[in-house]
Amino acid sequence: MVGFRLDGLTKSFGGARAVDGLRLEVADGAFLALLGPSGCGKTTVLRLLAGLERPDAGTITIGDRMVAGPGTFVEPEERGLGMVFQSYALWPHMSVAGNVSFALHGKGLSAAEIAARTDEALALVGLQTRAAARPHQLSGGQRQRVALARSLALRPKLLLLDEPLANLDPALRTGLATEFRRLHAETRTTFVFVTHDQAEALALATTIAVLEGGRLQQCAAPEELWRRPASPAVARFVGDGRLLPVDVLGRAGTGVEVALGPVRLSVPGDAPAGPGWLCVRRQGLALSEAGSPEDALPGTVRTSRFEGGAYCHDVAIGGDGVPVEVHGPVSLAPGTPVGLRVADGWVIARQP
Repeated sequence: MVGFRLDGLTKSFGGARAVDGLRLEVADGAFLALLGPSGCGKTTVLRLLAGLERPDAGTITIGDRMVAGPGTFVEPEERGLGMVFQSYALWPHMSVAGNVSFALHGKGLSAAEIAARTDEALALVGLQTRAAARPHQLSGGQRQRVALARSLALRPKLLLLDEPLANLDPALRTGLATEFRRLHAETRTTFVFVTHDQAEALALATTIAVLEGGRLQQCAAPEELWRRPASPAVARFVGDGRLLPVDVLGRAGTGVEVALGPVRLSVPGDAPAGPGWLCVRRQGLALSEAGSPEDALPGTVRTSRFEGGAYCHDVAIGGDGVPVEVHGPVSLAPGTPVGLRVADGWVIARQP
């Protein structure tokens, strides 16, 4: 079953397109991360889904119901959604239970049903014992849990999360990320999570949609994005990939053979013969002695720094001096010649 579908979705502000003909279909029960740099359109997509913005063109369908399209616009409160904001948006004069139950009033529910849903939502986020507390008595992480419980109490078809971890310190972010995964598994609600933090997206989401300039670059599972980026934009953004210009010579087993200067490599990829890009990351590179073996890329160390129990070397590759990063056990002086083995990479075509 489809959780939601966007078809040709377009939105402009002041003549600039924030979302440009976006087409995206997400399965019911998915945990989708909308990922991309600032200004890529991800928050606008979330606001369009929520009904906080009206599209200029295209349609939005939630389940089997069109909520936005030519001649159709369903108001936010009628879309069956929950939304968790970066700023919590809690009523300071209300208790935790009051904040959670507030949105349930006016839904035609009995007092007993409202109380039951409030208790259930607080139990899901582990705040049963703080039901009588006021927001100022809670930590930042607890306030975010209240905001999450308020949305879960509505039993939404979609739960929209607008960078909900951005204002928290690293320890709280890690703990709440674990809670999001647990809550998604327990509720099976479709989550849509906006973030510019790729580590969060890769750790939390079952599916990631990468946006750039309001357009969809790729929508896939985290491992697929990492191992097989579909465009230079995805390759650069996900995992801080570096793109080396290569000539694709042809198929080689399950991958392709490429030439980078005098070096020939057989690497995974799906690109036709001609100009291409070899995407590499530090995790897929290994140091070898300069000049050996034959399939090692010659490079020169520019800088070294100690990072995470090893040294991270910034190495210039080839005649163009493309910078890449690789880990090693010891510090290397600037100017040291090295060879790099490509243990993992992906080749994509270079568009004209």
